[in-house]
Amino acid sequence: MLVNYAKEIEEDDYRQAFIEKIVDLMQQMHPQNRNVEDYRERLWKHVFRIADFDIEVTPPVGIILVQG
Repeated sequence: MLVNYAKEIEEDDYRQAFIEKIVDLMQQMHPQNRNVEDYRERLWKHVFRIADFDIEVTPPVGIILVQG
């Protein structure tokens, strides 16, 4: 529901910050995975999948998203 709400945010900077907070929240929910090397990248990919790749945000440098 948070990702779907973020899709409706018109202001780019606010939408970006909102999605980053969602990723932070997802990471806090599963702290045992914090040591997994690519965990944060997986979270970003999950966010884009949840949004059906229909959201205008920029993932951190080094994270490559492949649709499909």
